[in-house]
Amino acid sequence: MADKIIVMEKDGVSYAKLSSYSGFGSSYVINGVDAVPAPGDKNYAIVDGTVTSIEIKRTAPGHRVGYALYDRYKEITQLPHELPADAFTRDDDGDLCGENAEFYYATYSTPEPYLEAVEFEIIDKNCEPVTIPSYVTINFPNNIARHRETQHKYPCFIPGKIVFELLWDRVKEHVSASEGKYEMDDYRNIQALRVNERISIPYHETTTRSYYPTARSRKPRIETLQVRWKTVKVIEIYGPGYSQGTQGREVTPVMRGKDYAELQANLEVYINSFLSRMEDGKREVCHHCRGEGIVEVTGGVAQ
Repeated sequence: MADKIIVMEKDGVSYAKLSSYSGFGSSYVINGVDAVPAPGDKNYAIVDGTVTSIEIKRTAPGHRVGYALYDRYKEITQLPHELPADAFTRDDDGDLCGENAEFYYATYSTPEPYLEAVEFEIIDKNCEPVTIPSYVTINFPNNIARHRETQHKYPCFIPGKIVFELLWDRVKEHVSASEGKYEMDDYRNIQALRVNERISIPYHETTTRSYYPTARSRKPRIETLQVRWKTVKVIEIYGPGYSQGTQGREVTPVMRGKDYAELQANLEVYINSFLSRMEDGKREVCHHCRGEGIVEVTGGVAQ
């Protein structure tokens, strides 16, 4: 094989990347033992300690040892049942040539298994496999100067447009699970996210509306309706690609980290800052103004 197998070490455990090689699994032997896929990432084999050898199982093809008489001729001819390997020759088409050649077929030795050593390289002694999503960008020059398998250890970022998409997905999950308590606009394509909360009114309140009972009606009728909730906006955020411009609006930022682990943590903190606005019992209708306002609730007390 032209390429060396990449090996990394972390806390006394080694990881050998075998995904790009055919027959990963039972075909490989590491330190004399069959390769074992790493938990959570079957592209790698996991080994306790340091990798000292990697071998791949091969099978040597059998070689021709002679010729045997077809069974159907054994009872009707006096020809020998076996002949040596040099009993016949082959023509340019590969067909047997020689006297009585048509009565025989070639026999071969049993294929012999063997182990072929494979070159490997330990590229990092303080690194374990981490899958980086395609939307994460590794800062220059590490994006070209480092092995792809170790790039998660270096500064990276997620563009603001992608941060908006990730935030949208998480907020959408929360809204979908709220059983109608929260509603969001469907403006993902223009990178606008607005979420409203419907807050139940704990007392009887009504409003009126006018309507025409039929198409020929000249005078409207008045109908009294019970008001069951108030609506308040709890999230309004835009992506950098918002078509109406972002000046004066809150926009999802570029998310950065000194490595991928910190980037993930920073992204989670940012997303949770929006999800926390959708916690149960955070807001209620103001009792003092009879529903004309919405108040924040802190520690069970309206503020």
